[in-house]
Amino acid sequence: MLNSTYGKFSQNVKPKQSFSVADGYSKPQPPSTLTNPYYAAYTCGLARALLGEMLASIPDDKIVVSVTTDGFLTNAMIDEMDLTGPICQRFRALFYRMEPNGGEILEIKHKAKQLICAKTRAQFTTEAVDGWEPVLAKGGVRPPKDAVDHNAYMVQLYKERTPQHMVDSSHLTSLRTMCTERQDMLMVKKESRLNLEFDMKRDLIEPQVIELDGLDMVSFSTKPFRHADDMRYTRVRFDAWRKTHCLKTMDDWYDWQERLTMYKASDNREIRLKKDEKSHELMARLFIRFYGHETSGIRKCDITAKALSEWLGSLGYDIKASAIRGAGRLKLVQSVVPVTASTLEFAKQLNDKFPTFDSTLMFAAEPDDVRQQLN
Repeated sequence: MLNSTYGKFSQNVKPKQSFSVADGYSKPQPPSTLTNPYYAAYTCGLARALLGEMLASIPDDKIVVSVTTDGFLTNAMIDEMDLTGPICQRFRALFYRMEPNGGEILEIKHKAKQLICAKTRAQFTTEAVDGWEPVLAKGGVRPPKDAVDHNAYMVQLYKERTPQHMVDSSHLTSLRTMCTERQDMLMVKKESRLNLEFDMKRDLIEPQVIELDGLDMVSFSTKPFRHADDMRYTRVRFDAWRKTHCLKTMDDWYDWQERLTMYKASDNREIRLKKDEKSHELMARLFIRFYGHETSGIRKCDITAKALSEWLGSLGYDIKASAIRGAGRLKLVQSVVPVTASTLEFAKQLNDKFPTFDSTLMFAAEPDDVRQQLN
């Protein structure tokens, strides 16, 4: 009942349309008799403030895996958290008014030795603790009827997922369809594309390979994005990338980072990327302009255009000698090459071949930072 009351507090605080059975079309949903933006904001705001105060008290050497509306996953124990802050005290007083013998405001619901956190509201247990129910949030996935152990099913699904994987998303006939098309309420069979990829609400950092049931998979820590726009920029592009990829291995991580850095490079109006061009291919294409302009420590007397074309060809870059000879007529573009594993490798090859050439001037990063990564 209390959840329903909160819903009535917030009904139509943000205007929305709903289907009207009486009229047969969508119309603006009216506020309820209880609609009150202040009470709605206070209800959800107090819960988030409470979680924030608890999270802030977790020791720095502990990990927070996931946070949802009324709980969080962490390897910290309750006695390591400070539950005496002003928000905790306020919540405790309100709680005891309703349930004087309700116990502490924070309790342990599940335990696990190892788990998968795929994204918000999608966590599965890989190593359970005897006597405790596994951590299981299915992320909107509906396991088949013959799947007895839903946790085991979700773990296997996560390990074996592909970009083409489809899952059941059948639903009952909508109210609009029943009214306008005079249909009975039936189960409408439908499949949708599986999405157990990270939702990019935080920035992935520190990739490492861990063993999951004998399978090597990539794992990450996270940090907040510097700005909400950065999060939206990354998320939109990751949604495009995951249509043909899954983030399961370190190679997948390198591929995604390559794609993201090239997206960012394409925002620079001084260059025009070729279709599906990789960062090291862009670097090779821009390098010949440094050669053509005889700058940053490389000169035409160091190597002929034909010899340079052959050397680049041996590395896998198909750049004709005629293009190299004409590179001096193109604009010299500096500080645009993204720092990736492949561009750093190519920079090392350039430095070995042309010791006087300063490849750091090609990168969209501080030269000293690039030098540190090259050494």
